[in-house]
Amino acid sequence: MSSVHTLAIRLLAGLGHLEVDGVDPVALGSRKARSLLWLLAVGRGTFVSADVIAEALWADIPPARPSDQVSVLVSRLRAVLGRDRIEHGDAGYRLRYDWLDVDEVEALTAEVDRRHSAANHSGAAAAARVSVSLLRSAPTGPELAGPWAAAELVALDRLVARARRVAATALLASGAWLEAVDVAADALARDPYDEQALRVVMRANVAGGRVGAALAAYAAARDQLADELGTDPSAETVDLHTSILRGELALDAPAARVDPGTGARLVGRGPELARLDAAAGRAREATVQIVVVEGEAGIGKTSLVRDWVCRAPRSDVVLFGSCGELGRSAPLDPLLSVLSAHLRGLGEERFREILDSDAPLLAPLLGFASAASIPPLLADGVVGPTLVYVALAAVLRRLASSGIAVLVLDDAHRCGTALAEWLEFVRTRPVPLLVVATVRSPQRAPVAGTEVVLLGPLDAAETGELVGAGRAQALFDRSGGHPLFLTELALAQDVDGLPASLVDAVTTRCDGLGRAGDLLRSAAVVGDRVDPDLLAAVLNRPTVEILDDAELAVRHHLLVDDGGTFRFRHALVRDALMTATSAGRSAWLHRQVARVLARRPDADPAEVADHARR
Repeated sequence: MSSVHTLAIRLLAGLGHLEVDGVDPVALGSRKARSLLWLLAVGRGTFVSADVIAEALWADIPPARPSDQVSVLVSRLRAVLGRDRIEHGDAGYRLRYDWLDVDEVEALTAEVDRRHSAANHSGAAAAARVSVSLLRSAPTGPELAGPWAAAELVALDRLVARARRVAATALLASGAWLEAVDVAADALARDPYDEQALRVVMRANVAGGRVGAALAAYAAARDQLADELGTDPSAETVDLHTSILRGELALDAPAARVDPGTGARLVGRGPELARLDAAAGRAREATVQIVVVEGEAGIGKTSLVRDWVCRAPRSDVVLFGSCGELGRSAPLDPLLSVLSAHLRGLGEERFREILDSDAPLLAPLLGFASAASIPPLLADGVVGPTLVYVALAAVLRRLASSGIAVLVLDDAHRCGTALAEWLEFVRTRPVPLLVVATVRSPQRAPVAGTEVVLLGPLDAAETGELVGAGRAQALFDRSGGHPLFLTELALAQDVDGLPASLVDAVTTRCDGLGRAGDLLRSAAVVGDRVDPDLLAAVLNRPTVEILDDAELAVRHHLLVDDGGTFRFRHALVRDALMTATSAGRSAWLHRQVARVLARRPDADPAEVADHARR
């Protein structure tokens, strides 16, 4: 009988109704079995009665003996999760789990609130970022009947909405207005009547100098309330709107911009921020600058750029776009979508002034006119794109009438060929434009940058500045100065513990490597060094394949090539992968390693015995 060593469950994973770390969804059995597990998980450690389960699973058409059917489903789940994981008593059934993302979000939200109330704004923002990382989806559940399941889903939805609002408020208080806009706007998109989220969106936009966007958000919400509910925004929201119109809010807004003379707020990134400042200075001479910020996943590329954007003068126009998966977005979409959103916030008069003579060409592409009105000339494979490229450059030049235009392309390695071609075109035009493209190593930037900023880990001194001298050395030794690992370890308040969110971050990176990720999971169990010959024998795979996968992991900064063998770049990577591996698979791997080593004449008997014991 198989079972999981640590039962970690995600109801907010965004990849289905429920995920169990280390367990293939297919192994959980039928749809009814997965629905039962969702019911028990959403019960969060309390008993769920058999009547509730029967009503939820079968509604008005139950089987002849529903209790027997529930017992069968429970038995199948126990075979995967372990017999002691589902407890049966007079009150029904309950799930005994080790970690639940909903519990983690609830605890983090309370921690964000506590730190924010104590005016610990940087600490509150750090906790908020971890909380948001767990909210990959709106809470969804299987199609279940009955009031109990419906009420639990509503409670989940309320918890997630509150978590987003609290996180956005904390981020805004720390000066991270752009992140606050993102989080609060996400909450508002999921519930258009959430006026608390609306007010955070408005305040954050004003803090970032985007008054037009704040007023546009209010107007859209007001119209929706009137059309769908026949009501007006609350008095508090109306008062906020009035304050923005009068220019009063900016006087009381959090310090969203930092005087360059006071030093950077981002620990250890002063030289990188200075290079971005220098590139912006060159762009002010109407020469397009393209800065590529490159580094491994989680090293802080987006944080660096967001922090720098918050320092930009209010006269600059900032367009912050993210490149989605290749093939899933329209050509030029990262540019067109952020440009459209910005123009909508400027008001009709300013919007028409910016588009000027390019309106007939660009209005349909920006969503301001019907696609049927696109000029036929665009069908020409050569002339059409060139006209669009020229028009977009002209719009950016008009936008930057009193400063420069800053176009941020996050995850630029995913941008399509059309955007790359536009970047090559615009770099030769006299436009006061700074393009900042973040690229995940070892991916390639869409175009060659006028400057490349390589982002590495923090050193020991910078780690102390981030987490405090008392825990600095222990956390630095474990994390290697990796900012993501440092932040999550620091939040855990336990140097020896391993936060589930950190495990998730590492395993997600490995999963993205396909077959090489599977190799890393096995190698983590075997030892801190990766021996290709040993793993080839243990996994019954060609050694050349093992080498190919190991070299791919080196390129993705998970392994380090150490003279023919490999080792994990960070001890935490190995620890996280071991945590995510089931006890059954770990035992099997140790047994196979012991057998392979026992046949080697030069094997250390103590090492063989250790693997056999484990």
